[in-house]
Amino acid sequence: MENKKWQNTKAFPNRIKAYTENEHDKSKGYSKEEIERFKEILKETVELNSIRGQIISSATNIEIQLTEAICSLLFEKESQTETLMKDFIFENEFYTFNRKWNLFRNITKKLEPKFTKKLDLKKLRGNIKTAIEIRNNFAHGEFTFTKDKAYLEFRKNAQTKKIEARKEYFNSLHSLFSSILSELQIVIFCQKSKA
Repeated sequence: MENKKWQNTKAFPNRIKAYTENEHDKSKGYSKEEIERFKEILKETVELNSIRGQIISSATNIEIQLTEAICSLLFEKESQTETLMKDFIFENEFYTFNRKWNLFRNITKKLEPKFTKKLDLKKLRGNIKTAIEIRNNFAHGEFTFTKDKAYLEFRKNAQTKKIEARKEYFNSLHSLFSSILSELQIVIFCQKSKA
């Protein structure tokens, strides 16, 4: 019964779906090595989906902090206008992460001189845009497998792209996202301390 929960998983190639439907059917012609690889892929898929969730969650935290940074740049601390904008605009599903980034980019280009000593806003804007793209890749992409590797496969500019799913890559994303969150905190703190 437990295998049924895997049958709809996007990341599984057809051969694995067939394997999970009848684990003990050796008549399908799978070699012992293939069966062992299928088992490894099952384990890797669980781990990779957990990492996918962490990355999407971290990107959501960046989006929340980006909203806070925009509000700190535009409104007085805890004002009624800030609350209304958050409730009716920024937290509305039509006001996407990318739209928030675009607004932040436009505001900070005008206010850049205030922050030049504390942080590089151009780099921060670029890093946030990268985080949006990474979030989209993980949210809409799928994991694929070869004999010995796993990849995140996604579409970008009408082309299929692949990134090898390696620990070093995931660590670099963690580092990038942590840096973005720290720098957004500087923006929020600098503005709120002036209010």
